[in-house]
Amino acid sequence: MAHIHSHRNLIGFDEHGIPTITLKSDHEEDGDDKAFIRDYMNAVSAYRKTFPSKQDVLEQTPDPAVRELILRQEQLGFDTTFDRFDQQQPQCSFGMAGICCKICNMGPCKVTPKSPKGVCGADADLIVARNLLRSAAAGVAQHGMHGREVILSLKWAAEGKLDLPILGQQKIRDVAKAFGIKTSRRNIKKIASELADVLLEDMSRTVPKEYEVIKAMAPKERQELWEKLDILPISAYHEVFEAYHKTGVGTDGDWKSVMQQFLRCGLAFTFSGVVSTAIATDGLFGVGDRVTSKVNIGALKKGYVNIAVHGHLPTLVSEIVKVGQEERFVELAKKAGAKGIRFYGICCSGLSAMYRYSNVIPLSNAVSAELVLGTSALDLWIADVQDVFPAIMEVAKCFKTTVITTSDSARLPGAERYEYDRPIIPISEKPERWRKIVLRGIKELPGQTGNSVYIHSYEVEAEVGFLRRIRA
Repeated sequence: MAHIHSHRNLIGFDEHGIPTITLKSDHEEDGDDKAFIRDYMNAVSAYRKTFPSKQDVLEQTPDPAVRELILRQEQLGFDTTFDRFDQQQPQCSFGMAGICCKICNMGPCKVTPKSPKGVCGADADLIVARNLLRSAAAGVAQHGMHGREVILSLKWAAEGKLDLPILGQQKIRDVAKAFGIKTSRRNIKKIASELADVLLEDMSRTVPKEYEVIKAMAPKERQELWEKLDILPISAYHEVFEAYHKTGVGTDGDWKSVMQQFLRCGLAFTFSGVVSTAIATDGLFGVGDRVTSKVNIGALKKGYVNIAVHGHLPTLVSEIVKVGQEERFVELAKKAGAKGIRFYGICCSGLSAMYRYSNVIPLSNAVSAELVLGTSALDLWIADVQDVFPAIMEVAKCFKTTVITTSDSARLPGAERYEYDRPIIPISEKPERWRKIVLRGIKELPGQTGNSVYIHSYEVEAEVGFLRRIRA
């Protein structure tokens, strides 16, 4: 193996997953900082060359619908994500390398061979660590919010405050046993309520205590290692709070300590933002089935009330689909001149709904959402939270697709607001909001958008619904 010249020790992991030095530096650790910075910037420059341009996407995408719709948007004079990415080139090298700091008002500072430290004295290691930690904390907050909403739905359903059936009862019982929650001769709603309380406590506790979902779900040897490394989190809320505290001006000046907090955020993200969310979702809405379905743009159909759900929250999708399947709403759609009501998913909402509700069809991810709107086939676009780019509003306005927002956390200028998650809205009134949303879609009569509908015929067969069961 050829020798790799390095100005710093390279860090990797041994066979047990423990961080270790995988390659000794050719210099002392306190050696040539300028050479290190040059190496780093050269690496960033090489990394930038891997980014695909719009032309690269057109030439290399395996999806002919994407290629065709990008070209159509171009002919119509609309920018897409791909155009705007090209317009941003060349992107800031300092931002890409993570060596730009704008945390305090003495900055912004950038690390260069001429100025290897910020005004406060932070070097490249500390600045990069701070930026990484803040990004991780934002991820914990976003996925944590998703998890919190689903866990609250499970709790409210168990307490009878929200009229939702608990469909994944076996999942609730299996997981509750792993948590040490009594299940024998207990009503499923009481078990679900107690489980939800435990998951919510992991999300928000302030007094240090064991992270229950880690204790119940993580392998013992991992838990022992995390304890040894002192990276076990207190709660998701606490770790985000502490992340912003540590990275504030004049607080934690040790990059290793900052990265230790990064790992705590990673565990909080995983076990509250992912594992707890999956437990609550499968417990409330059922585990789902293995499903084969036609997906992609070609699955759009003319003549229906076409409603797209864009975002992440399964409660919204579940209830809107349920309302749209009710006979009286189907009849209302037919009276308005439609063949019926069809639902489509953008981003995670579509994929998670696909294997639970047979008539929810995934169309795209967030990056290509504008292309879907450009078909002019959608009557209503329902946005909840995350991965909903503000750029969709310009395209929706042109093609006269009504966009509504449903979360107080995620508004879009020009969209109609049907928030159902604000604390001032009683839980009992949420179902009425969902009915109003479906009625809003029916009101947008099919074929009356004033634009010709353009649906590329390409569709693919997708098979989803695989799972790994948790055994107590």
